[in-house]
Amino acid sequence: MRIRTTPALVTAVLAAVIAVAGCSSAHPAASASAAPAQSSTSFTMPNEVGHVLQDAQDDLQRVSGNSAYYSRSHDLLGNRHQILDRDWQVCTQNIAEGATVSESDTVDFGVVKLSESCP
Repeated sequence: MRIRTTPALVTAVLAAVIAVAGCSSAHPAASASAAPAQSSTSFTMPNEVGHVLQDAQDDLQRVSGNSAYYSRSHDLLGNRHQILDRDWQVCTQNIAEGATVSESDTVDFGVVKLSESCP
């Protein structure tokens, strides 16, 4: 099978190649200017002890003003994974209530299942 080339086809192919080449990251200045600015937002740590883990995480995102702010959690009674955060309660937090937290800090909650007592 032979493809028949026409001036219109050649022009269309060249335009596509130029468009794709223009999208490459070969220009460091262009990609550097598109990088998001670093935020220096801080917030006051609320008391999340006694709350459901999911609610505590949602609260941190709310007070931080950043829906992408993530915390960590660990099982205080073993090495279980918190697959459903709504099934766990917060017993401890590594940053005290009222402390100033920057977005580079990581909040770590000590948790147990809702049916268990905090140690």
